[in-house]
Order: sequence, then structure tokens, then C-alpha cells
Amino acid sequence: MIKSQYEQVQLKYMTDLRAIETKFIQCKDKLKLIDSRRQTEQHTFTGDIQSIKKRVINFERYIKRLKKHVDEEKTTELISELENTDVAQVDMDQLIMDIKKIEEEVKDSKRFKLP
Repeated sequence: MIKSQYEQVQLKYMTDLRAIETKFIQCKDKLKLIDSRRQTEQHTFTGDIQSIKKRVINFERYIKRLKKHVDEEKTTELISELENTDVAQVDMDQLIMDIKKIEEEVKDSKRFKLP
């Protein structure tokens, strides 16, 4: 009788152990997926930051060239620079929107305490 009871208890615990093992494997897989997603988002975020930095540096250089023309009172060079430069074609509003988007992502990251 004790042997029968022991087998029943052992069967119950083995069933529970298998259920826990299945849940553990599911959690482990979910964690891998979350980590993969986090790494992808981190790479994308880093790329966005680098892109914005390059655009800001280009704007700074452009503004310095324009300021130099203004300081030296070279009106024709200033007009020529304004008409013919590629930097002037860059949409400043888009840059501002991109920076705001990054700021929001940083705020969300801090709120959820993501590394």
C-alpha cells in the first residue's frame, strides 16, 4: 500500500516537474527573443544617433562657412553658397523630428529602466 501511494505521489511530482520544465523552456525562449529584439533596437538606436551626429556636424560646418562669408562681407560668395550647397537641401525639420524621436526613446528607456 505504501508502495502504491509512493508511486502516486512520485507520478504527481513527475507530472508537475515536466510542467515546470516546459514553462522554464518557454520562458528561456521568450528571454532569448526579448534579448535579440533588444540588441536589434540598440543597434538601430546607435545607428540613428550616429546619423544625427553626422547631420548636425554638417550643419555646423555649413553655418561656419556662411558666418565666415558674412564676417568677411562677401555677399556674392554667401549667395552662391546658399544656392549651390547640398547641406542647404537637407531638411532641418526632419532633423529636429529625428532628434525628438531619439529623446522620446531615451525617456522610454529610462522609464522602463532598459540598459
